[in-house]
Amino acid sequence: MTHWTLDLKTGLRSIRKRWGTSLFIIFTLGLGLGATATLFQLINGLLFQPLMFQHPDRIVLVSEWEARAGGSVEDRPFSHDTFLFWKAQHELFESFAAFSSRSFSMEAEGADPVYLRCYEVSDGFFQSIGISPFRGRLFTAEEDTPGNSQVVLLSYAFWQRAFGGDPDLLNQEILLDGSPYQVIGITPKGFRYPSLAEAWTPLAAAPTTDDDINLYLTGIGLLAENVERQVIMDRSGQLLEQDPEAYPTKGSFGPPAYLTMEPLVDELLGNLKPLLWGLLGGAGFLLLVAFANAANILLARNQQRMHELGIRTSLGARPFDIVRQLSLEGFILTVIGLVLGLVIMIWGSNWIIEHGPLSGTLTAQLAARSMAGGWMPIFLGGLTVLVSTLLGVIPAFRLFTQDVQLSLKGESRTHSARVGKLSGSLVALAVGLSCVLLIASSHMFFRLNTLINENRGFDYRNVATVSLTVPEQRYPDKSNVVDFQTRVLEEIRRIPGVSEAGVMSANPLENYYSFSPVATPAGPPPAGGEPYHIAHWRLADDSSLQLLDVALREGRLFAPQDGEGEVRVAVITESFARAHFPDGNALGSSFAWSTRFDPESPDEHFQVIGIVADIDFGLPGSRADTPSVFYSMPQNTYGGARMSFLIKTKNDPEAVFNSVRQAVWTVDDRIPMQREQTMLAILNQRLEQERFVTFISLLYGVGALVLAGIGLYAVIAFQVTKRTREIGIRIALGATFKRIVRLVLRDGLGWSVLGLLLGLGLSIAVFKGFGASLFGLATLDWKLVGFTFLVLGLTAGLACLLPALRATRLDPLAALREE
Repeated sequence: MTHWTLDLKTGLRSIRKRWGTSLFIIFTLGLGLGATATLFQLINGLLFQPLMFQHPDRIVLVSEWEARAGGSVEDRPFSHDTFLFWKAQHELFESFAAFSSRSFSMEAEGADPVYLRCYEVSDGFFQSIGISPFRGRLFTAEEDTPGNSQVVLLSYAFWQRAFGGDPDLLNQEILLDGSPYQVIGITPKGFRYPSLAEAWTPLAAAPTTDDDINLYLTGIGLLAENVERQVIMDRSGQLLEQDPEAYPTKGSFGPPAYLTMEPLVDELLGNLKPLLWGLLGGAGFLLLVAFANAANILLARNQQRMHELGIRTSLGARPFDIVRQLSLEGFILTVIGLVLGLVIMIWGSNWIIEHGPLSGTLTAQLAARSMAGGWMPIFLGGLTVLVSTLLGVIPAFRLFTQDVQLSLKGESRTHSARVGKLSGSLVALAVGLSCVLLIASSHMFFRLNTLINENRGFDYRNVATVSLTVPEQRYPDKSNVVDFQTRVLEEIRRIPGVSEAGVMSANPLENYYSFSPVATPAGPPPAGGEPYHIAHWRLADDSSLQLLDVALREGRLFAPQDGEGEVRVAVITESFARAHFPDGNALGSSFAWSTRFDPESPDEHFQVIGIVADIDFGLPGSRADTPSVFYSMPQNTYGGARMSFLIKTKNDPEAVFNSVRQAVWTVDDRIPMQREQTMLAILNQRLEQERFVTFISLLYGVGALVLAGIGLYAVIAFQVTKRTREIGIRIALGATFKRIVRLVLRDGLGWSVLGLLLGLGLSIAVFKGFGASLFGLATLDWKLVGFTFLVLGLTAGLACLLPALRATRLDPLAALREE
């Protein structure tokens, strides 16, 4: 214990004496450890620790998929009858439920209306995912029936925000869309599923009929033990093939659909799993850069201690004693660096939870967890031991490949006259890993820039959007809804700075489920449940397409005369025209919004009055060339009472939201705003995952560049200090400025070039194995590689040049007197 205490005091004294070097090592290690710990914290919380749900590995989301014309398939919700059918399969599901989204306006006396994002859920929903209430109770089977469903569960977050966590709220009534709902329970802290849910009400749906199949439900089930989801999907296919009449969906909306399932964990994580592992790999590279620099600085610093270590050896110190002290110093520096890393981890984790691309469900659960859970303590402990051990052993090993006794005879300089192989290898490693991170981050930035600037078929600049839903109780007829829209648009157009305003069922970038089957006289789909044609759709008034500056190819856009009672019209995209009118005769032709074109049913027909450029709808997995159609909003009610106002402004669109809100409330002060965003903000949200990964990779790249540059500078500066006497002699003997600079630059730049070649090889390997999934690119962009080489080369040159210039200013006499 005495030896360890003495070594501890000696180590602390050495760290304090060389505080500048120690601070650099601590900062370097803290940055590397903090970045690695932050990403592992996310992976630990999302992948290693179980979700709040019971049996998350057995919970599946259930929908249907159907064949489309052209051989494609598409997921779709299912009907209530389909839900009841699968709910009865007790040998397959331990429990089975369904849910559908809904919005409410919560009203309170003396307060502005509040938008409440709600989901209607069937009996057994919370039991399927294994959630018990924080307060109160769950729904009963009786409450999941028409006429008995005026009850509501609130999320813990909404209960705290809107009611201050009032415990007396239970069994009280609140007004939702003007109707009283009894609050029966509060869900646990951190629970928000489906994503962004703030409240839940009973589904209370009535069975549909053959003529009234409404596809609007998503199923969620807890698989029975020892039952694989593929077994159930195969059962669905067997039913359709052997006894189609036994399956509830009989094709009145489209062809028979097969059941499809996705594990809940996969649905929540989406594409995050490979991205998180990729970012953790990047953090590991950054940690290796930090470690290489720290080890190199310790090597150089310990070279200056050769005289001290030689004296200790002469006084009887054993090699083990020297190794123990150096290892303890490395451990102390690593622990202090870890403390800094934990600060970075806490800040970084909170930032990612608040600004990162996680869904509301994952964000709430991650925020509610302890950082000390799961594998986190083991990971941090193992990382600390590994790094500190290597930081102590590598410099100690390097010292004992030399004869420390030579330091007492003044001969140690010949051993450190140049950058040694071990030190040079660490320089090459740091530069090589920095090269990989910079190449990856430059490719991510280039890909993000391409996604931002790609043509979406309309101009989203200076456009603000406000989405809302008018309650059916107060707006039961289409004429009431149209009148509301007209009056609101009149108020909005009076706002200073607004150049134009329009309304659509949903703005083009919004993730709004909008598919419809279509048929034309030339190409109706075959009978008998064969695949049919499908198109995205939006309802639009006579101003919205104009203010979005949609490129008109043929015909015209909507006009005020395209109202109720007139010929039903539509504006289609070029992809729609190519798919359904291959002969080029789309303009003036008709099509039907159904699975067949029936000349005897003119009410189902739409006449094509215009063809516009392809539009990129904001649907996951959709493409800009997907056939799309716009219908005249005054002529149709398919969009229900949900709408999105589009406001074109002369200046900053963010500045009009307060005025738009007041304009809506001038018409109806009981309607809350669901979403107030600019189109640019919506686009940024669509690219949130790409922005997040790009931002983190850029941080890694810049951090690695800075660390590599500072580390290389520190190593060369140490070497110049050790070679002060040699350089002084050379200057005294007439060495020129160029020769001194070349002498210092030679070794540093040589190892840097080797590091660049190492980085290129690693980058090729990384892109070959993971380029498509992580960067969206299968091969390297050599222009970006060349740019990376230029940046790293200039950084390495500057890092070596500064000590070289300092060497040229040495006074030969002072250098010779140094001994």
